[in-house]
Amino acid sequence: MRCLHRGEGERGPLAPLQDVYKRHPSVTALHRHVICVSDSLIVSAAVDVECRQYSFEMISQPSLVDLACEEIKRLIANGDLGADERLFEPRLAAQLGISRPPLREALRILAAQHIIEQTPRRGYRVVSLSQNDVDEIYGLRYVLEKFALDQLIPKLPDADFHDLEETVTRMWDAARNDDAVGVFIANRDFHLTLVAMAGHRRLQQAYSTLMDQMQLYMSRNLSIEAQTHGGLLEGCKRHERLLESLRSGDAAAIAEAFTAHGERRYLPISAAQASIW
Repeated sequence: MRCLHRGEGERGPLAPLQDVYKRHPSVTALHRHVICVSDSLIVSAAVDVECRQYSFEMISQPSLVDLACEEIKRLIANGDLGADERLFEPRLAAQLGISRPPLREALRILAAQHIIEQTPRRGYRVVSLSQNDVDEIYGLRYVLEKFALDQLIPKLPDADFHDLEETVTRMWDAARNDDAVGVFIANRDFHLTLVAMAGHRRLQQAYSTLMDQMQLYMSRNLSIEAQTHGGLLEGCKRHERLLESLRSGDAAAIAEAFTAHGERRYLPISAAQASIW
């Protein structure tokens, strides 16, 4: 964290502070001489010297590191970055419009999540999943979703389904436009939203990391399904049935719908590689 004195940094990270002063006109009568800035949080401190009273306002905003992580994940999901592809820092920094330091931090985070990996003297490359990797990921996903449902079912009478409904709507829109990546993103968001509804923070974190690891394979799998397994609309119908079972609140119907969804066979990794990579 670094501190900027009044008059410094009139552009860039300090711009949002103007909104603070507009919302709190009385702050103009105070000394606003200390502003602390970190990567993801801006804290303005207004000090009334006479009364010795302190007023703090924190403004959350995505950091360059967060934005870089999300953009790299998107590039992987839509196929712009393929399995085993090497990531060249200068090129990627220019493409993302950021400097090298936040990019390097983003790459370290993605490596810790096992989305990319660092290789000796060659930098980073996108992870390539083996068939065993896929088996492990899908098996663990089933266990985590089952636990999430166990936590969620008692809460369903008071649940708000708006966010789930929104993901299904996006899924239908993408499928009608033959947008496999859009379907994948809506599919991922549906399951992330479902797990978040369980209200279990550590479960949500573990599941989110798992979904990040499987996104490369899932996006390719959905592209092949569009050609060989009845089209992308079938996936929309499956998720409509999942949503309807949740709305019903019937534990048996929910278990049946999610078991049927989980038993849908995914393509062997060799088939995905042969067809797309």
